[in-house]
Amino acid sequence: DVESHVKKECDALLAIVEKKKAELLDNVNSEYNAKLAELHETILECDKTLQQSLGLVEFSQEALKEDNPVTFLQVNQRDS
Repeated sequence: DVESHVKKECDALLAIVEKKKAELLDNVNSEYNAKLAELHETILECDKTLQQSLGLVEFSQEALKEDNPVTFLQVNQRDS
């Protein structure tokens, strides 16, 4: 009788622990996925900025090749 009571109590405690374990794992997975999505968005933003910077560098290199200083100044004023 005492043994069965102890067994029931232990089983109840184990069930509670398993439930909490599942909840914690769900929370960890949700947090991980949210952070991963945030990181992905940051990577996309950085890639966009990098592409814009590369375009600006290429444009600047071409502008510096201009022989006529007036053309260089006109391009500079247009972009300001």
